[in-house]
Amino acid sequence: MYESLTSRIDQVEERISELQDTLFENTQSQEPKEKKNKKNESCIRDLENSLKRTNLGVIGLKEK
Repeated sequence: MYESLTSRIDQVEERISELQDTLFENTQSQEPKEKKNKKNESCIRDLENSLKRTNLGVIGLKEK
């Protein structure tokens, strides 16, 4: 009986450890996601600006 309790305690401790690791990883990964979002927003703005410039160039060529 003592061995089965010890085994069960070991399993519970292992599971708790896994959950703590997962929590830590999730906490650490939130900051880079925010940075990625800002970087993606910046890239989208750059693309939009580039498309606007290209569109203006095409319009300008048509008018001449």
